[in-house]
Amino acid sequence: MKRTFCLAGLVLVLLVAGIVAAEGPALQQLADKLYQRLEKVLQKTKMSDPAVAVVVEGDNSILGKEGRIAQELERLLVYRMEFGPVVGQTLPLGAGGVKAAEEARGYGAALLLRCVVGVEQGTIHVTADLTPLHVPFWDRLVDPVPKGAKEHLFVSTRVDQEILLLLGKSRAPPPLRSWNLSELLYVPRRVLDLGLGDLDGDGNPELVLLYADAIEVYSLKDVTADPGGTPRRLVTHSLSHLPEAKVRVRDPMGSLLVADFNQDGRFEVFYKLFNRRVGQVLSWGGSDLRPIRKLKKVPLCVYREKQRARIVYGEPDPGTNHYLPRVEVADINQSSGNSYSLPGAFLTLRCWQSAREEPPGMIVVDRAGRVFRLDSAFKARSFWEEAGAGAGVVNLDRDEAPELIVSDRVWPGEPDGLRIISHQEVLWQTREVVGNVVAVAGGRFGAGGQIKALLAAVEPGESASRIYLLGR
Repeated sequence: MKRTFCLAGLVLVLLVAGIVAAEGPALQQLADKLYQRLEKVLQKTKMSDPAVAVVVEGDNSILGKEGRIAQELERLLVYRMEFGPVVGQTLPLGAGGVKAAEEARGYGAALLLRCVVGVEQGTIHVTADLTPLHVPFWDRLVDPVPKGAKEHLFVSTRVDQEILLLLGKSRAPPPLRSWNLSELLYVPRRVLDLGLGDLDGDGNPELVLLYADAIEVYSLKDVTADPGGTPRRLVTHSLSHLPEAKVRVRDPMGSLLVADFNQDGRFEVFYKLFNRRVGQVLSWGGSDLRPIRKLKKVPLCVYREKQRARIVYGEPDPGTNHYLPRVEVADINQSSGNSYSLPGAFLTLRCWQSAREEPPGMIVVDRAGRVFRLDSAFKARSFWEEAGAGAGVVNLDRDEAPELIVSDRVWPGEPDGLRIISHQEVLWQTREVVGNVVAVAGGRFGAGGQIKALLAAVEPGESASRIYLLGR
């Protein structure tokens, strides 16, 4: 009797524990089930610690790729994969689209796990495809047509209160990792602008700083290899030979743009100082920057349209530190193009392009600190109020909606602040910046392709500057 009673009690305890586990958060149950299925599949393969790229998207039931449910499920799944025994490296892509496999292959992933989550009749479910990205050479000879997904996974569970709440909060998804801002470099000079790009084509980005009389290039190879590494100065390129402008501005001003306009894997440097008659396009020559052509206008942005590079030029207002309320868009090989009017005189214009041929997006900060979004026809729509001149757009999440990084509008000498904005909501803010933010740029770091932002802040007195690294 005692043995029967103990056995019955043990069975009762196990049943209660199973019920409690089953009543856990639905998203955690989904992540656990999906990871268990993935673990069984990977254990059958011959891969050892593979790098797996992850895409979690929502269907129409959770407002597509903007759903917080998809973002939260991705966070939980990535956490389990990073600490599990079968995956060597996890690469969250944020959102994939039709080019997810191409992007994952570029990051060095061996497998792509693409998940679609949806809600239907009180059930939340995930449909996932696991696709190998590296097909052996002999297999390609036998069957050159890609076979597509190798494994198909499906898991589901009941909707709970958390899911119902998230369905009502479909925008501004929480970040997968915490934001962090760290000082990368201190220079005893006033930085006017900065850019980021792979000048020499070795896969590692270089930091480019613009001063009133020179351009400096720093290697970030040690920074990408070690989070505690420091930039290494490669060269200081003098600009003192350029003729001075007839009408000078009160303070040194200029614009710097680092872009791969011909898509050869080696970025070029576009610049023009307000107090110089001409600017230049420079390329890396191995030990120094070499001029390619002259620029009579101020370069602000480069994007692609109909397989051609387009450049957006601004025109400084003589004697001031801002631009006239118009821009000009020209082919990269043409001296002039179409002109467009803006809402007013502006301080900053930045652009981004998620794919090579998609219409670019642009933001402009006017003299009053208002931020406007510009479409491809340069029609303006108000986006944010009270912004400083230091502003940029960087896709830190690697999804389809880049974040606006904007400084506060403060008086010179006051401590500056920084905000990260998505869908007109503040995701993160800090007051840890020393000085006033004057420029923001973003780009990929290292072979993993992680996207980060760089900020230039000028200290009070304007005799020194600090370069900050913003990432997650």
